[in-house]
Amino acid sequence: MKRQTKALALELFEITQKKFPEIRFLNIQEHPEQADRYWINVVGEMDDDREMAMNKFVATKAMNILIEHGYSFAVMLDNSLATA
Repeated sequence: MKRQTKALALELFEITQKKFPEIRFLNIQEHPEQADRYWINVVGEMDDDREMAMNKFVATKAMNILIEHGYSFAVMLDNSLATA
């Protein structure tokens, strides 16, 4: 993974975490089938409404990154690990 890609992913995570402090960073994963698409894996306790709000927030920020830099990001929440 390029340094710029990692920096953009971490920046997106940080601004998302400021708005949704219950999430914690796990890792960044390249999409298995799509080039220049990355998943930012996080863990946290969220109900469905809160998760939808986070997804909407991330979509707006990620679209700006895609237009400006050509990389696609998504924040992927795993609730099953939150209590572990």
